Amino acid sequence: MPFGGSTPVEFILVGIEADRVLVRDGTGNYFKLPRLTTAQRDALTSPTEGMQIYNADTDQIEVYQNGNWAPIGPITVIDGGEF
Repeated sequence: MPFGGSTPVEFILVGIEADRVLVRDGTGNYFKLPRLTTAQRDALTSPTEGMQIYNADTDQIEVYQNGNWAPIGPITVIDGGEF
């Protein structure tokens, strides 16, 4: 089952900076996520339940739940420029 329910939510990557990305969700809301490599993500000492990142190695939004990182939703790149 996809994160947040049975219906997948599409995430649209709107802009990229060195340390964060701007994302729009399927409801039109915008939010910024930290942009980390897998190694940087794995080096986090105390991730909290529900924490979200953009994984620069896998090009996926990931959420920390039940002690693990999991990708959520498909990502569509509509810009990819700096914001």
